[in-house]
Formats: sequence, C-alpha cells, structure tokens
Amino acid sequence: MSDENGVDMTNRGVIQPGDVQIAITLASLTYLAENDTPEDIGLLISSHLEQADLPTANSWRVVWGPAVHGPNMWYIARGPNSAGPATLALVIRGTNMTSVESLKQDAELELVPLPFTGPGIPANLRISQGFSDAYVHLTHATDARGETAFEYLARTLEPDTVLDVVGHSLGGAMAPIVAVALKPFFLRTTVRCFSFGGQSPGNAAFARHFQTAFPDQPSRWIVDIDIIPMWYGGLDEMIAAQAAILGLDRNADGLLSQRQRFAIEQVAGRVLGVEQVNQRLAVVLLGDFLGARVVGLGVLAVTVWFAPPPLSQPLWILVFALLGAGLLGTLGLIAGLWAEKF
Repeated sequence: MSDENGVDMTNRGVIQPGDVQIAITLASLTYLAENDTPEDIGLLISSHLEQADLPTANSWRVVWGPAVHGPNMWYIARGPNSAGPATLALVIRGTNMTSVESLKQDAELELVPLPFTGPGIPANLRISQGFSDAYVHLTHATDARGETAFEYLARTLEPDTVLDVVGHSLGGAMAPIVAVALKPFFLRTTVRCFSFGGQSPGNAAFARHFQTAFPDQPSRWIVDIDIIPMWYGGLDEMIAAQAAILGLDRNADGLLSQRQRFAIEQVAGRVLGVEQVNQRLAVVLLGDFLGARVVGLGVLAVTVWFAPPPLSQPLWILVFALLGAGLLGTLGLIAGLWAEKF
C-alpha cells in the first residue's frame, strides 16, 4: 500500500538502520548550548540540521520548541524516515552535567506511580522518582507560542505520520516512558521508541507493559562497555536468558561476544526494571575506590624509600590518605559519567 506520493506505507513501523542513524543524530543535537536560551538552542539545532552530510541529510526541520522547563529540554522535528514516510520525532535531552537538579533526577531511584494515566495502562506500573519529575517538567514545557509538545502533537499529528520518541542517556530513560504515555492516544499513528544508552526506567511491571505495547521494537541501543545502561537493571541475567532463547554459542569461557550481546539487546526488546538489583555498578565503584588506594600506596612506598616521613600524627596521615583516595575515585566516576555523553 502506498500513499499519494508513492511512498510504501505497509512497513512504515519497521525500524531500519537508517532510522537509527537519524534518531541518534537528532538526539545528539540536544546537547548543543545546553545552558543557552531555547531560542539560541533552536538556532543551533536548525543550523546543524541543514548539513547535508549528516544522516538527516538536510531533510529535517524543527517544527516545535526547543522548550525548556527546569533542567529538562525537548523539541520536535519533522522529516522523512529512511523508508520515506513523513515522521515527527519528539527528541528528549539527556543529563545536563552542569545542573545539580538534572543529576539529581538520575539519582532519585525510589519507585513511584506513573505521573499519567491512559487507556490500557495498568495501575501497578512504577518508575523512579527522578524520571517522574523529569516527565512532569517536560510535559509542562511550552514553546514560544505557549504550546506544550503534547498539545502540538494532538493538533498536527495525522494518522499516516510516524511518531518517533527519541532520547539519549537520561533522555534514553525518558523515551520509553513518554512512548508508553503517548501510544494509547494515537492508536492510528505508528509510534516508535529510540532509547540510546538510557538507564532502566521502571519496575518489572513497566518492563512487561512496554514489551506488550511495543512487541516488535528494541527497548534500547547500547554500547556494551557503557556503564549507564547497566544502571539499574540486571542486564547480565537478561543476556543469559536471551542467549539461551536465541541459541547463541558461547566461547570456551562460557561468555558471549560483544557483537552477540549487542544483538541480544536489540532482539530482546526488553526494558529492565529498577527493582532488579545490579551488582555491576557496585563493583565498578568499589574498583575505583580500591584502585585509588593502590595507586596511593604505591606512591607512598616510593616516597618512603627516599625520605622516611616522621610519624608524629599517624591518625591524620591515615585520614588524609583515605579522603584523598576517595576524592580521586569520585573524580574518576564523575569523569566517566561526563564522557558517557560524548
């Protein structure tokens, strides 16, 4: 089946590699001039969208926003997806590393009810408090005309238009939440979710509901060595289960290749729950903590060899060493979180 322009509409909801490239390009543009005015941010995004060498190929334009509320920002762009159908992309910015409130949204993990309701959305779904706060900020953000993103979509979205919900990092955690909120109200629209490197947004009930609402879509696109998607779900357990289902062969050590792990994450289409405790983050933090101490002890050993220090205040020496090592470990973690955005 084709539209009046000859575009095949039969598989308009199928996610192609070109769609992923377009979506990650749109997501990356949200980090331009994070602390500038919405007008300046919009000008920068628009100027980059005019670049013909990007996957958006000078075919996409900002049609709403950017709109900022608190530390959160999103915008809507319009253009053709890789198969041709007209597409609206609701694009959510990730963590603003210069904003304490934005970082706080990443860290508030208490599970709370959804900040919205809708037909077919169960009452037992839970998401973390920080993501709930971010949702409220985003849905109250208005553009220069005083219109919210949802009001714009209700006014302009046509049944044959594809709606993509896109985000990276914090935005990647928010994308499944926003997609779940929108889908019941746009049943004649193809809603797709593109979550890049996002945290697990909610509990197991939320995970199951997302799988039901979007059965043929990947839940997230991740890099296997990125710590953020491991925050806060049990990815290892999911990978093991999906490997068994898909019949993938493991190596002599019983491990999967990175390519296999990445394929599983795409094929599985699963959002992991906050309530599934992930030990990997604790191991990373402990590794930073102990690693800083090993380096400090090595430096101390070399120094003592050349100039034995007087130990008149051994307690203070110990306190200083512990605090210094803790500071170095914390700075290493912050640097890793900062680098994750890029």
